[in-house]
Amino acid sequence: MNEQQIDALIKQALQTEAQLPEGLEKRLSAHIDALAAAEQPRLHPHRLRPWWIGISGIAAAFAGALLWIALERPSEPPVMADTFSDPKEAALVAEKALVLLSQNLNKGLEQAQASTEEMRQINQIINKHLKE
Repeated sequence: MNEQQIDALIKQALQTEAQLPEGLEKRLSAHIDALAAAEQPRLHPHRLRPWWIGISGIAAAFAGALLWIALERPSEPPVMADTFSDPKEAALVAEKALVLLSQNLNKGLEQAQASTEEMRQINQIINKHLKE
């Protein structure tokens, strides 16, 4: 097809009036109206928030305020107190603690010495077999 034939076809299509089926306009209008009536306005997500989210936000703000108040309050220095009012009783308890420490230290040293002796014997056996 050349350009002249295409132009002729376009003119012919424009000249002939397309006929619509009878009642189509009414049916289309009724259908569009029904769709418009059925369509509901969409709400934004922030409008659909449950009530407990708002309450939890208020509670979090309240807890933050309490924490801020607690941290900003100057702390009182701890009060140092003696555990014994009688010096003789304090010396007696300190002596018992040192005796207990000494006993446990001696047990530990005895175990260390025993393991050292075992290691010395094992080294002697290994050296004996390596020299053979």
